[in-house]
Amino acid sequence: MEKHLILFDIDGTVCQGERLIDGTMQFLEDIRQSGGQFVFITNNSTKSIQDYILKFQKLGIKTDYSNFITASYATIHYLKKNYDDKLIYVMGTKSLIRELKKSGIRVTTDCEDPEIACVLVAYDNELTYEKLTDTCKILSTRDVGYVATNPDLVCPIEFGFVPDCGAMCQMIEHAVKKKPYFIGKPEPGMVDMSVAQNHFTKDETLVIGDRLYTDILSGINAGVAVGGNISLKYNDSYDYGNNLKYNWQIVNGNDHIAMEVSADQKTARITGRSIGDATVRLNIITDEGTEYQSIETKEMHIQISNPRLKNNKLATVLYNEGKVELEGNSANGQERIIYRADNNHNFYVSDDGTFYGYAKQTRKIYVYVDGICLEATVKCTDPQYRASCILKKGQKVSYKVSGASGYTPVTYKVGNTKYASVSSNGLTKGKKYGRTTLTISADNASVSFNIYILKSKVYKGVSKAQAICKTKPRYSQAKRMRKGYVDCSSFVWKSYKPYGVNFGSKSYAPTAADIAKWCGKKKKLLKLSTYNGKSDRLLPGDLIFYRKRSGKNGRYKNIDHIAMYVGNDTIVHADGSSVSYSYPWYRKVAAIARPVK
Repeated sequence: MEKHLILFDIDGTVCQGERLIDGTMQFLEDIRQSGGQFVFITNNSTKSIQDYILKFQKLGIKTDYSNFITASYATIHYLKKNYDDKLIYVMGTKSLIRELKKSGIRVTTDCEDPEIACVLVAYDNELTYEKLTDTCKILSTRDVGYVATNPDLVCPIEFGFVPDCGAMCQMIEHAVKKKPYFIGKPEPGMVDMSVAQNHFTKDETLVIGDRLYTDILSGINAGVAVGGNISLKYNDSYDYGNNLKYNWQIVNGNDHIAMEVSADQKTARITGRSIGDATVRLNIITDEGTEYQSIETKEMHIQISNPRLKNNKLATVLYNEGKVELEGNSANGQERIIYRADNNHNFYVSDDGTFYGYAKQTRKIYVYVDGICLEATVKCTDPQYRASCILKKGQKVSYKVSGASGYTPVTYKVGNTKYASVSSNGLTKGKKYGRTTLTISADNASVSFNIYILKSKVYKGVSKAQAICKTKPRYSQAKRMRKGYVDCSSFVWKSYKPYGVNFGSKSYAPTAADIAKWCGKKKKLLKLSTYNGKSDRLLPGDLIFYRKRSGKNGRYKNIDHIAMYVGNDTIVHADGSSVSYSYPWYRKVAAIARPVK
């Protein structure tokens, strides 16, 4: 089918800075004469559509608004759809800001404005370090949206290239560990807009550009034909007219490639056969009347690859890193690999394929390598297990994990199998009194914690204490013995008393100091220097006694508070609160006891 709607990139395709590329004007006129339409789709957001109309007028090309779809134009549509009437912080040119305001977008350049809902970064040839600093400040300190006009790394101008929006975003990325959602090419939006605003179909549409990863890929993503312009720049001081011949050769790598030369010998189609290297040579020859002579020789090195993902289903636990891994790509392909996420909200993927998730979600990562696009599905998960860390000898407890991705098996491992055993599905059995570790691995992350195999009285006492905490009892020294009320010492007494440990009183809870005194008489106090501040040596059910902060109360060791250790660096208090044993408690530890040895 003939192509009637031609979509051109501008920079590097029809213009080099302010210079029109040779042949452009005639090509555009031919499109007009044939009843077609041309539209310029550009990622350059430094200019408004009106600016481009004036630019092309100076170049001798008549255009109007129908001939342009710019990244700023596409950005306006995106912001109105996703951030309607919300405040947008803009790192961009004055021209872009004027265009946004003219279109009804609320914008600001004040990084302190509390209403900012989204940060927009664009190609900014008026960039200052202050702008970069303000942008990083917002993205580092606030949970706001982050979008950018285009991912281009460089912009071609008269002398070569300058950094484009993609390069600016990479600078920001290194500082804040966030990537934006890119609105412009290679997203299909600008192509779709162009097709929608004209009377041609996608089958009648052709995209022409100079960059595979933006221009050409946008056409592919939109489902239209794509093309590019590759020129053989032989010595233009000679004018050989039509007396040119082209001689193609495979210099090496016959086993790796096949070459098919066109009838006019001006083009060669190369097909990869196997992974490896090959070199193709083109001799440009002219007949000056008597004999043929070579005027130019070109060589092209080709690497044949078969890139693929080692795994296209990946998962990682929140705030843990995962990585997309490739195999079969070309030896120097790393320079050409581009990783992009379908959405960067609470998600980050770096230039080497490392990714992080900051919320439960499923994302797509697209990998552009060696001319193809690979796709990986990524799940960011928050696996959970619900089970106590305490067991009785012979008891079985299930540590089955929920919330994992299912992409890889959940694994379980016991540190010392003489104390406990664990099955492949997390069913753990206490074997011997003591302590060991259980390690659970899921979705590229592991968690290790202590499990304790306790004597029956201790197990019941700790379980009772945890059950009391769940009822959220009221704290009252006056009503401490009533149902639903506790103070620190009655909390411990009520936990242990039903199981034969009453601390010398069967009917009424002793004070914290009297419980400590009883433990001392029964030789149940532990050596304080050995256990104080070292929770790894404590066992669930151990009692922690604290001395009065100031002054003296005349009681044993000046004790006025007691709490219970329940394992894994955690103590519980009478009010139901749980804190780390190593947490700086406002009282100093006066004694530690193990009521059941």
